[in-house]
Amino acid sequence: MGSSTASLFLLLGCFIPVFCITREYFIGIREIQWDYAPTGKNVILNKLLKEDEHAATFLERGPQRIGSVYKKAVYLQYTDATYTKEITKPKWLGFLGPVMSAEEGDVIKVHLKNMATRAYSIHSHGIMYNKTSEGALYPDETTDAEKHDDRVDPGKSYTYVWVLSDTHAPTKDDTNCLARAYHSHLHAPQDIASGLVGPLIICKKGTLDVYGDKAADYSYVLMFTVSDENMSWYLDDNIKTYCTQQSTAANSPQQPSPAVNSPQQPSPAVNSPQQPSPAVNSPQQPSPAVNSPQQPSTAANSPQQPSPAANSPQQPSPAANSPQQPSPAANSPQQPTTKVDKDDEAFQESNLMHSINGFVYGNLPDLSMCVGNKIHWHLIGMGNEVDIHSVFFHGQILTNLGHHTDAVSLFPATFTNVEMTADNPGHWLLSCQVNDHLMAGMQALFEVKKCFPAVHKPRPNGEVREYFIAAEEVLWDYAPSQVNHGTGKPLNTDGDSETFFQRGNDRIGGKYKKVQYKEYTDNTFTVQKERTPEELHLGILGPVIRAEEEDTIKVVFKNKASRPFSMQPHGVQYNVEQSGTLYYNELEESYTAKKLREIKKETRTVTPPPAALVKPGTTHTYEWVVPKGGGPVADDADCITYFYYSAVDPVKDTSSGLVGPLLVCKKKTLKKGKQKNVNKEFHMLATVFDENLSWFLDDNINQFTKAPKTVNKEDEDFQESNKMHSINGYMYGNLPGLTMCKGDKVSWHLSGLGSEADIHGLYFEGNRLIYRETRRDVMNVFPHISHTVMMEPDSMGQFEVVCQTTDHYQGGMRANYTVQKCSMFNRQSEIMLHSKTYYIAAMEIDWDYSPNRTWEQEMYHGLTQSPGNDFIDKQGKFIGSIYKKVVYREFTNNKFTKQKERSADMQHLGILGPMIHADIGDKVNIVFKNMATRTYSIHAHGVKTDVPQVKETKPGETQTYTWYVPKTAGPTDKQETCSVGAYYSTVDVNKDLYSGLIGPLVICRRSYARSFGLKKEVEEFALLFMVFDENESWYLDDNIKTNIKTPTRNIKEDEDFIESNKMHGINGQLYGNLLGLNMEVGDKVYWYLMGMGNEIDIHTAHFHGHSFDYKLSGGSHRADVFGLFPGTFQTVKMKPKYPGSWLLHCHVADHIKAGMVTVYKVTEKGKECVGLVHCV
Repeated sequence: MGSSTASLFLLLGCFIPVFCITREYFIGIREIQWDYAPTGKNVILNKLLKEDEHAATFLERGPQRIGSVYKKAVYLQYTDATYTKEITKPKWLGFLGPVMSAEEGDVIKVHLKNMATRAYSIHSHGIMYNKTSEGALYPDETTDAEKHDDRVDPGKSYTYVWVLSDTHAPTKDDTNCLARAYHSHLHAPQDIASGLVGPLIICKKGTLDVYGDKAADYSYVLMFTVSDENMSWYLDDNIKTYCTQQSTAANSPQQPSPAVNSPQQPSPAVNSPQQPSPAVNSPQQPSPAVNSPQQPSTAANSPQQPSPAANSPQQPSPAANSPQQPSPAANSPQQPTTKVDKDDEAFQESNLMHSINGFVYGNLPDLSMCVGNKIHWHLIGMGNEVDIHSVFFHGQILTNLGHHTDAVSLFPATFTNVEMTADNPGHWLLSCQVNDHLMAGMQALFEVKKCFPAVHKPRPNGEVREYFIAAEEVLWDYAPSQVNHGTGKPLNTDGDSETFFQRGNDRIGGKYKKVQYKEYTDNTFTVQKERTPEELHLGILGPVIRAEEEDTIKVVFKNKASRPFSMQPHGVQYNVEQSGTLYYNELEESYTAKKLREIKKETRTVTPPPAALVKPGTTHTYEWVVPKGGGPVADDADCITYFYYSAVDPVKDTSSGLVGPLLVCKKKTLKKGKQKNVNKEFHMLATVFDENLSWFLDDNINQFTKAPKTVNKEDEDFQESNKMHSINGYMYGNLPGLTMCKGDKVSWHLSGLGSEADIHGLYFEGNRLIYRETRRDVMNVFPHISHTVMMEPDSMGQFEVVCQTTDHYQGGMRANYTVQKCSMFNRQSEIMLHSKTYYIAAMEIDWDYSPNRTWEQEMYHGLTQSPGNDFIDKQGKFIGSIYKKVVYREFTNNKFTKQKERSADMQHLGILGPMIHADIGDKVNIVFKNMATRTYSIHAHGVKTDVPQVKETKPGETQTYTWYVPKTAGPTDKQETCSVGAYYSTVDVNKDLYSGLIGPLVICRRSYARSFGLKKEVEEFALLFMVFDENESWYLDDNIKTNIKTPTRNIKEDEDFIESNKMHGINGQLYGNLLGLNMEVGDKVYWYLMGMGNEIDIHTAHFHGHSFDYKLSGGSHRADVFGLFPGTFQTVKMKPKYPGSWLLHCHVADHIKAGMVTVYKVTEKGKECVGLVHCV
């Protein structure tokens, strides 16, 4: 071990002691009993678990249910190598491991002892390690001596050495400290699901002291994940222990499980000077807490005395579990277990714990701070396909990557760092706003206290903007024209749209009773404001609320509907009693009220504030403020996009229709309440309105189905028919009013809403967008996440705005926008001075997703069977790894007789078509021959064409497609030199894509050295992360006929068969079969990352061994994971420094197991390299 450590130091030039601080951590892996809800309550609603229908689904124990307590493995920190004295961590960390931290240049030594019953390891993101400290098991061409770190057996120990090198540390444009994660990587998906994960905080040089980041008063780490206990190594143990005939003390709120620390072992969130728990740990005190030493005096509860809203004295809610004190429920031999079906969907659902640091339904303790404190939130996502998270801090303004917001996105293994100045005293909600996750308890409370001395807060000095808004029930038509404008056919007869618009005995059709925000002229609510032609596109959305920084917004809200509703805003601040979200909120009790209650000997009762529940027929006035320094920053558009919604029940209220836009603008950018620096302003809400979750579902069944009594609301086909894939409540091109002039300055305000399926990539055909100084034509939005993008259209005609998620496109999330010529003085189009030609054919081939299974078998040799068997083995009933497909391939000339051989540096393209390069100013001619048996085409993102329509090319025909690359098509001067997009066939966008027709288009700023081939400036690798769904391929029947001798009659409806045809590939290759990702130390490498596909195509591309840089807002930011979604195209830059064969994979748990993994190889110049230390 000593020799490898020395080699690492030499490699990094870290040999002068003054430059190298070594931080030592003694980490033990222990198995514990973990309680996700130790109070026995849904703290958010102040209900016992058994009284709450949603909470009981996950947390009630029974003969077929485990309940809230699970056996897990966790990382714990100890004082020294004896591993006898545990260092107590803050209770809010939950089951996460201790916070490790380092500054640039620091060395971290992790002395890991495995005290669990099975082998594990520790692997870290965002830091340098050699092959003896990677902690990840995979075929990486290393020797046996270099693999000891990959597996630490029970009872064994191992020391890992990590270094925070300059290539991993935060950039100058990053915040001082960045969150990363460490976790076990023997079998990462199962290890993480079992509990082995913790935070690593990496910082710039000189930013830390013994209490953490100098710039923060308090720092908190929060991990949002759907902990899948079905995937845990301990599932069988948990079934055996907890699935009993009767309940035990484990789920009795009066007798919390002693699996958690006793109250005699406090671990306060705020550390006194006598008990520091710093983020930056000296070798003598490697304690993980990241809090300021100051202990604020407070008028409310101190951190040592948490609010009774969270934990009553009778119901302690400690965050850490004591392995020395196992739950008595763990040994109940007198209680017989019943046979549990682990494949039962309801059982599996009950084991999905939608948690924050391992707590659900508000059980996360001790998030406490004072008004005016500077808070750093280090946010971590982890998990699987369902782990799309929109984290909303109610009532606060955050700074993320230099921009203001109050909600941020997280995905598996992505990390976000936000700063917040705490404002407005009270207990505030912190929640994931994805509908399914809200219902399942992914919520917590944080307390902002009045402390002494009080922080002076100046009153806002802007305008008071008053709005009169009512909630009214309406009859809403998702497609008033009754026509699918994509096909020209009636909606109730067209194949795709018929699902949603055909009325029948048990089908509602396209009209639904909903509730909508409507604007009135004054507080009498007698005269409704008519929408102008410019507002027609708003559809189901409420009126646009606009305000400048330091303005006050007053909304007089009248509920004219038949049930309670409210108004909850994003992007503004307000007193806690003005929150429009219904939750158990203990507002501060006045001294007089408290004394009067005590005299009367009455207990305190908490009633919802009027703002949170406006009853039918009543009115409430909301007052919101745009704080100084809380609006758009310099490189933002004039107005940043938020929305408001009803939150009495946030899921049902929004599903019923209550949502509207809210713009927060720079000072002096509004005139008479409208933006003055744009010609057009358009708002778009992309969501699958789930009418099954509407308050009015029964009304709609009774009114619109032809046989209401026959309707089964649990029927999957009925439920699918009520999921309306809409933009502003319109489908299949029915959205009106998107008209503009060529050259107009247009602001688009894009938002998302909904559930796990609401992953939207809004693609604007024909014209490009500017977002934070980057140019693109697709913007991804997620639930409660909004963006402002600017467009100056220079192509005329009618174009589509569509969601690129395949199911959403097919389901009708499509609209048309029109660009007209309105002036004789529009600037002339650029003249293309350079021309290049590509000869490309569509060819049908047999494609092997896994031509060699050696890598896969070595990867999974320790398991009973490889997960690849489910996808690659024929097993007599599946297709296997070889499928007939159609691909783009390049030829040498227009005779199409000689296919162009791929060079070594293009070997990595796999199934993709050739990498087409174009520079700004190029005219690109694509001579396309269709050598396949079906009609196809070729269409590219980002380029200009002569006409909006894409010509179709029939089998055997040849056509020339001309693409123009003006300046507005290329990267801005704040982006990397080259940006990536995709080209694909559009005859049937979805089926053509899944059949194989896609390739990369790289557009660069002009370089004459590159144009004339004088030098190779950069190594380029294009990677498409996508689940090729062969069930949607044109060639499915051919593949069944060729590969399955005697297929069953309904084989295409068999779930196992359907799953076996979902190929989780990188460039169409699985399990290490993607070859050609080779580079040398010191190369400049561009990775062109691409995402396409469906709702499951949430991909987080993770590079072992190296971090990379990406550009946004004119700055360069560092990461080792990048999130990809349908329609995501991103260039990231890497300068490889460390030789070896390094893992490259999607970090989504199911995608790892299904084969979305490969390796990239870094060699020293002129040397053949195996591993890190053996270069010959």
